[in-house]
Amino acid sequence: MSPNKVKVIDPNDTNLNLYAALLLYRSGQNQVFATSHDLIENANGRPVLGPGKPLRKEALAQFAESVADATAYRGMVPASLLYTAPDIIAWWTPAAKRRIWFKTTENKIGTKSAEV
Repeated sequence: MSPNKVKVIDPNDTNLNLYAALLLYRSGQNQVFATSHDLIENANGRPVLGPGKPLRKEALAQFAESVADATAYRGMVPASLLYTAPDIIAWWTPAAKRRIWFKTTENKIGTKSAEV
């Protein structure tokens, strides 16, 4: 599915109503601040954003988790896959020799590779 498309969970219910908005702010140091805004009706009966309430880290984490659940991978996965999340994958493989690479700013080590 294209990232620009919305997937409606119930195909018989295509009437979506906006009920709240999240606004994300970022500082010059990449610090993030978020507010939640309920919708209120203005004098013309049109919905407008109400006053914002700061979101706590816990609420943002819960929101991110629900989005991840809705967009999570579904289907066959190999038995060696232990854990997956939007930015983490952990898997298991049998013990074997493997090549690893290092790159450090230390002159004694520098850039190296070895079989371990």
